[in-house]
Amino acid sequence: MAIPFLSVCLITYNHENYIRQAIDGVLMQQVNFEIELIIADDFSTDATRSIIEEYRVKYPTIIRTILQSKNIGAANNWIDLMEAPVGKYVAYQDGDDYWTDPLKLQKQVDFLEANPAAVMCFTNIEVFDDDTQKLGPYWTKTEDKQYNIIDLINENVAPSCSIVFRNHLVDLRSSGISILSIGDWPFYILLLQFGYAKYMDFISAVYRVRSSSRFSKISFIRQLKMKSEVYNFFIQKPAFSKYKNEFKKAYCLNAYFLAIRLEKKDPMRKKYLNEIIYNFRYLDFTTVCKAVVKYIF
Repeated sequence: MAIPFLSVCLITYNHENYIRQAIDGVLMQQVNFEIELIIADDFSTDATRSIIEEYRVKYPTIIRTILQSKNIGAANNWIDLMEAPVGKYVAYQDGDDYWTDPLKLQKQVDFLEANPAAVMCFTNIEVFDDDTQKLGPYWTKTEDKQYNIIDLINENVAPSCSIVFRNHLVDLRSSGISILSIGDWPFYILLLQFGYAKYMDFISAVYRVRSSSRFSKISFIRQLKMKSEVYNFFIQKPAFSKYKNEFKKAYCLNAYFLAIRLEKKDPMRKKYLNEIIYNFRYLDFTTVCKAVVKYIF
């Protein structure tokens, strides 16, 4: 197999009802460069693995697999997958999402080839809610825009099923992010040390929201706790010391929005968190986190 110009990384675990659609969305891509599809399965207990093998046999020059011999957990399976590509560019998706635009990869690679300062690009997507069976756009009004590292510290704006990024910029295993409950967002922050991210205003994929989703359907309180893990992780990294105040402000802003949501249940929560936010400039980051976590959790 020739060295691919772009590798598609597809992670899966017990996705027998979705994996065909995910793979087919990759195989329909119309590109003028070599691609490969790397599928990492975390020892699925349903028919996912047999479906993957069916496709691998049919497309041996395109598909290669990472089949875990036991369940090693999503984070470790993700690290194994993301370290596998050898080409210039990488695209990513989960096994329950799927691509809808056959020119997705071509458009994104064309942009990155023409803009060497960009390290990543992503697109609009549609969101399908399995519970309500409704489909809608991720963004309703937007335009092409560049995002820097501070933008991504404040908010994760990039749907993981839409990204294409430059390979070989980040050593994920040594970065330590596998300990975090969130994977894609801290990875973007690591990437944006080296350039900017570009939002491209077209719909390329469908992100499926399921009751078992790790982040989309958890409580706002739990989301804040998971975000605090990310902020604490980066605040301790010497390479990110110059962004310490940005992480602190982002955390307080997230706490503020949570306080607004909780106000009807307990008005004192909003009052208490507002005091922390007002005084955050006089507190070190760890003190702010501990104060918020102690009160909310």
